[in-house]
Amino acid sequence: PVAAHLAFVQGLKQYSANDLGGARRSFLVALEGFTKAAAPYGLCAAMQVASIDWREGRLAEAQATLAMVERDTRARGYTTLLARALSQRGLAYQP
Repeated sequence: PVAAHLAFVQGLKQYSANDLGGARRSFLVALEGFTKAAAPYGLCAAMQVASIDWREGRLAEAQATLAMVERDTRARGYTTLLARALSQRGLAYQP
């Protein structure tokens, strides 16, 4: 999944430059590649997409993605990523 890693790094650069549309596209490419390879980095790419959803005010979409990340990180014991997902869920929470 070298292409997925390259897309992820590109997405990070775009996100830092506030190019959210470009970052979303890059992270989705990364997510697809990581998913095909059954690589756990797919959860990191999904987190990035959720972060973009949150920044764009798409809170329901962010929560749906973060719920999936939370479920999978709990199941796999990825405590650091779980903590990040829970933190992001708190930011995207809207009663």
